[in-house]
Amino acid sequence: MLNSKTLSFVSNKFYETLFFWYYIEIIVICSEAALYKRSFEFMCLDGSKSIPYDSVNDDYCDCDDGSDEPGTSACPDAKFHCVNKGHIAKDIPSSRVDDTICDCCDGSDELYSKVECPNICEELGRKTREESKKQAEIARKGFAARKVLAMEGQKLRDEKVQAAAPLKEEREKLLPTREELLKKKNTAVERESALKDKHKEAWEGKFSVLAGSNQVKTTVLCFLWSHSFQHFFTLVLMNLEAEAARKEYDELDVKITTLDSQIQEAEWFINQDFGSDLAWATLKGQCYELNDKQYTYKYCPFDKTVQKDSNGYGETALGNWKDWSGEPENKYSKQAYTGGQQCWNGPQRFTQVTIQCGETSELIEVTEPSKCEYRFLFRTPAACTDPDHEEQPHMEL
Repeated sequence: MLNSKTLSFVSNKFYETLFFWYYIEIIVICSEAALYKRSFEFMCLDGSKSIPYDSVNDDYCDCDDGSDEPGTSACPDAKFHCVNKGHIAKDIPSSRVDDTICDCCDGSDELYSKVECPNICEELGRKTREESKKQAEIARKGFAARKVLAMEGQKLRDEKVQAAAPLKEEREKLLPTREELLKKKNTAVERESALKDKHKEAWEGKFSVLAGSNQVKTTVLCFLWSHSFQHFFTLVLMNLEAEAARKEYDELDVKITTLDSQIQEAEWFINQDFGSDLAWATLKGQCYELNDKQYTYKYCPFDKTVQKDSNGYGETALGNWKDWSGEPENKYSKQAYTGGQQCWNGPQRFTQVTIQCGETSELIEVTEPSKCEYRFLFRTPAACTDPDHEEQPHMEL
């Protein structure tokens, strides 16, 4: 006959086991509860083998995928499901169960450890909901501003397209004239040069006789003096002709060079990736600054990133526009600026700009995680997406 202590021990173990299995069913209810339905056998979730159901959560890893131990740390690759009622459910490695560190906000991962984990899910859930509400409001306002930026961006692009064709047409018309003026300039310069050479030879030839008597010198000098005026005025006229030809050509050449620059800038703008709706186009030509102790950092989208010394000792180039560098599924979340000023005994400076949604365009933060590699955080309406299409975090109720 069992004594009272034995009966008490058996009773406690029974209720402890009953509670444990009840809790395990709660753990898996959100995702794979049907797979853990009580039966005579349990099929490992990878289909590799079946084991007696009593071997589930016995603190021994029987399945290769660890699916027989969702509530213990026996299987290193298995996952433990934190229900986190009132907050966001999550999975953690089973190896972190009963490790005396509270990973689940409901404390369910440390039920059998010596650590008492308070249930703070409601508090965290409330803060998360408040933050989500705040971010949703920012997203709504930012997306509304993005629509305006997109319209302005489309208008800018249309203007560039409309301006490019007349510029090219004007340039083509001026090219034949430039060729004619170049020939005219070259002819005038050649005549000027030839006359100078002829005058120099004549002067040197006549002047060589000055080695004779004083009477001869006087006679030669008088002759040269009387004839120099003829050569002088001829040279002046030829020089004026050459200078006029040079000026006429140079003015037209500058005009064509200016047209080339305008055409190149327009084509660059037209072909640039300013986002799917061109919302980023209006940020081209703008610069945003952030003061941080000794330095002022400047970010000019699609152009450059710069570090300026607050004492006015000049600028350091941190990088020039390279391309969008976000992951394929979120391409417009990052930008790369490369080829900055060379570091002392190091590489060229490089900047990665992380883009986030914001009500206004603003440079928020600058860090240097490693030598000569900079990280900028920039918020702008151009990065805001439609909040009505955003997936919100699921709260366990």
